[in-house]
Amino acid sequence: MSASDILGLSAVSEALSGALGFIPRLLGALLVFGVGGYVAAAARRAAGAMLESMRSPYAKPVEIATELALLVITAAIAVDVLGVDISFITSNITVLVGVALVSIAFLLCWSMRKPAEEIIANYYLRRLVNPGDRVEFGGVSGTVERFTPIGVLVRDERGRERFVPARHVLDGLSCSGRAQRS
Repeated sequence: MSASDILGLSAVSEALSGALGFIPRLLGALLVFGVGGYVAAAARRAAGAMLESMRSPYAKPVEIATELALLVITAAIAVDVLGVDISFITSNITVLVGVALVSIAFLLCWSMRKPAEEIIANYYLRRLVNPGDRVEFGGVSGTVERFTPIGVLVRDERGRERFVPARHVLDGLSCSGRAQRS
């Protein structure tokens, strides 16, 4: 740079100045990427170990997804350290992640529709009948033995216990009061 200044080559001096000013950013980005890669690998191992201890069949896919997500975040931070404006890309990724999370939340809620229906029906069934009451529904009659979280156990005339989901009981319930215990 000194030689180019002495010779009056200001363009060369500016180019060298820019290149030398870029080296610390490049080293910082490489450091961020190295540390981020290490953290991503550690998180992958931790997620895999946790899910394998729970005997989950999804251990390997979750390991890969965890490491990939952390590497994408690390790459975005490293590029930002370099000084590149990636706000357009990060805003689009944020929108995509938000849409994915909302979709997953919707699907989880949708899948819980039937169990929630059973639990609510069981709540109202417990208000209508008690253990020991004689009930009849859908051609099955018997005595209410006990309640389960999503249904009722009924002992029929043959002495067999039958589980009936609460919503099926409420659809065709006929109650004749307390059965006589002998």
